[in-house]
Amino acid sequence: MIEHDGLRFFVVAGEVHATSHMPACGVSCLSENVINTLCTSLAKPIPLPAKLRLYLALYNLNRGFEATLLSLERLEHLGMFRLENLNAFKVTLEHTRAEANEELA
Repeated sequence: MIEHDGLRFFVVAGEVHATSHMPACGVSCLSENVINTLCTSLAKPIPLPAKLRLYLALYNLNRGFEATLLSLERLEHLGMFRLENLNAFKVTLEHTRAEANEELA
């Protein structure tokens, strides 16, 4: 959660929300789950600038590439691929990730 100009910004399910409503006791008296529930119920989604949407999309794209690489590593430990094939898959995946990031950045 980020605070700016009296508003608290946070992300819920990929959407950025803002709220100025907090209980009188402040954040310190609440658990994180209660805070998130409170903020989610009181906050309204705010539109995101195009540049921020691009960075979020890049983050999600790279997170997907990383998840795929981790899955390949798990399969490697299970002996599901020949090592030379697995290395080729990893190199191809990293190359594709680099090209996508270069194109979008």
